[in-house]
Amino acid sequence: EKTPGRPTILVVDVTRDRDGFEHRMTRSICDELRKRGVNLTENSPVFAAGTDEYLGAFNNTPTFNCLLLVAHGGKDPNDGTVSELDGPPGLADWYSLAALSEQLRDKVVMLAVCHGYCADAISALTHEDSWALSLLASQVSLNSKEAIDFFPSFLEALSVLCPENIDPVQIQHALETN
Repeated sequence: EKTPGRPTILVVDVTRDRDGFEHRMTRSICDELRKRGVNLTENSPVFAAGTDEYLGAFNNTPTFNCLLLVAHGGKDPNDGTVSELDGPPGLADWYSLAALSEQLRDKVVMLAVCHGYCADAISALTHEDSWALSLLASQVSLNSKEAIDFFPSFLEALSVLCPENIDPVQIQHALETN
């Protein structure tokens, strides 16, 4: 399936600026997206300190079709336990976040998460009853500079490739060119 419309990005940061650089990084990504002419929602970035603000970001932004979620993910435990998300109260792991995100079923979701690949994030967000139509996440640890370099470039390429609908094939093509 395709996500309808040209990419319009909502940026939500649930890091609570834990290490003191995250909010700066998120603002830098948004500033760079604006410079490149990528459609960003008026309220981006949203800095959600709890579930009400997280849900409010979606309820107050009806026109987006892509979510860039900035979060602290725990290392993949690989032992059957659930990896922590280290988010605000109510967003402690990927499954609790996914449970609050049902209204996002036809969206493209991108994760800017420090620890990269996490089986729980993929399982929670992409199972058959999932809310993400497409999910993009790093498979390796991601630092601030890498996130600032990658996401604006990728989203600019995606915007050029998808002027009317976001096709998963074009997402792959935008990845290959960045």
